[in-house]
Amino acid sequence: MKKILCFIVSICMMASLASCNEASVAEDELTESQISVEEVTDKVDGDYTITIDKTATVIVGESVKIKASVDGEGTMSKQLAWSSNNGKVAKVDGSGVVTGVAEGNATVTARLPNGKKETCEVKVTKKSEE
Repeated sequence: MKKILCFIVSICMMASLASCNEASVAEDELTESQISVEEVTDKVDGDYTITIDKTATVIVGESVKIKASVDGEGTMSKQLAWSSNNGKVAKVDGSGVVTGVAEGNATVTARLPNGKKETCEVKVTKKSEE
């Protein structure tokens, strides 16, 4: 997302410079398009909060969905990227559904495109024999 924004900013700045007809622009003479780009940048980097289950327990071979929500204002995608630090114990899909693979512990992380993240400690247990 930041690469795309930088590309757009670069294009706007080149267009602004080209429209100056080889005249230099003083620092205090910002064009309307330059000011707009700066305002958009502030909104993209808005303040976001991730709320996520802090712990979860799942049985080997079964799945559980980790509840998560994103609150905040701005234009950044609120899509979370999910990962597990121990795929041999617990796997997680793109929706936050954790599947127990083997008995043990894993940390599942939900991450926003701006790098903010929260974690959930997952305990995977064996199915109890009845």
